[in-house]
Amino acid sequence: MWLRLSVLTAFRDPEVLLWVGPGKVLAGEEAKVDAPIRLEMTADTAHDIYLKKVNLATALGTGKVKAKGPAMKLVQMASLLKRVYEEYPRLCKKHNLPM
Repeated sequence: MWLRLSVLTAFRDPEVLLWVGPGKVLAGEEAKVDAPIRLEMTADTAHDIYLKKVNLATALGTGKVKAKGPAMKLVQMASLLKRVYEEYPRLCKKHNLPM
């Protein structure tokens, strides 16, 4: 179930925007939408987080991920990530991405 929460992630290396919100995911130019949470990280860091090789809290603490937004919204974001954790390995296999 989707929360009424949206997150904009700005990836570096390569530069890509990804917006995840209630029942919808937007990428690229379409993702230039406001969100209460904005995350910034490299694509490699995101890959490692989504495969659970790196813990998001650790990445935030070490500066690998920069977050902007209210702390309570960041806590709610864990529900969105659960869905990503479930789907991401399947997408990696489908698109022959290293795991």
